[in-house]
Amino acid sequence: MEVDPSLFKSPDDTTGLSKGTDGKYYLDTEYVLTVLHKYLFIEWESREEGITVAVNCNDLFLWACADEEAVEYEDLPVLYSMHLNSQIGVDLWVCKKRGMPPQKAVADRWKKNGLWEDWLDELPKASL
Repeated sequence: MEVDPSLFKSPDDTTGLSKGTDGKYYLDTEYVLTVLHKYLFIEWESREEGITVAVNCNDLFLWACADEEAVEYEDLPVLYSMHLNSQIGVDLWVCKKRGMPPQKAVADRWKKNGLWEDWLDELPKASL
């Protein structure tokens, strides 16, 4: 899969990316899925239909809530780059994809630990 190298801090030194003879960068999908496996649910539908991949985001938005966010093939470059750029990159990706900040307790912990990113302040607050 061709990727935009600007997603990565140093694309030439990023494992899972390779530069083709055409000068374009390509993502090694198998490698990326291996790196991200602990955050993902991977379910086999059938050999013909392929697999379903989703990020586990239990308790990110609500306590005691089993939750997942579907990962499309096209999502992998951004998901992988966010994972590499932050220790909470996978959760940040889910927030970005949903257009929703995490619940207050999670947000407070991220802020306390210096993990909060300013763009999260621009997301609409959830109303329950």
